[in-house]
Amino acid sequence: MFRRKPKSSSAGDTALELLPGVEVGDPEGPRAEHLREWRDAARRVARTYNAWCAASRRDRHVRYVSFLDALRREERAARQLERDGSALGAADPVS
Repeated sequence: MFRRKPKSSSAGDTALELLPGVEVGDPEGPRAEHLREWRDAARRVARTYNAWCAASRRDRHVRYVSFLDALRREERAARQLERDGSALGAADPVS
């Protein structure tokens, strides 16, 4: 579910960053759509957090509210994925 993305540092070393990624064989259908929604929401959290950190004093409150909204959306998407996983586990009992 996660892939590592190389990220160059100033020293030229390769640093690794954990990012949501697409795996070969990701299912299609509602669960796949929920997974894409969660990935998009996670990226939005990162963008709004960075914008909040970089905001001027005048804009910090607005950027913080945007960051909190992005967190709420990401949590909602994560709960949906958890429900999908629970439903899959209930339909396919382990013997």
